[in-house]
Amino acid sequence: MDAPTIPDRTAWLQGQLLAILPDTVAILAAEPRVIGIKDSAGDPDTFMRFLSTKGRHPQFRVLLGDGTLMVTERLLPDDGLVPGPANIVPHLYVALHKARVAGDMTTWRRAWSCLR
Repeated sequence: MDAPTIPDRTAWLQGQLLAILPDTVAILAAEPRVIGIKDSAGDPDTFMRFLSTKGRHPQFRVLLGDGTLMVTERLLPDDGLVPGPANIVPHLYVALHKARVAGDMTTWRRAWSCLR
């Protein structure tokens, strides 16, 4: 299959965390069919290493899947946020995005407090 792929760094198998390591992601970034990574593990240091990979491969996308890192992540040069709860309460994530773009921290804090 030649479809573009974005692996999710976190998967669970029989209660064990299976995480794709940053060195593996750096290798995958050179593959034309792997267009990015979704990091759902919640580890800021690893997320920063993925951003470093993006620096060497500008076409590579780095998406954050863990909403708990959302506050600090929004300050980083990533390509987006894809948290699971957005499937349930998309309006809150839309409000967060719009408030961030507008610089409206009052609305941002209100929406964020509903997610915590």
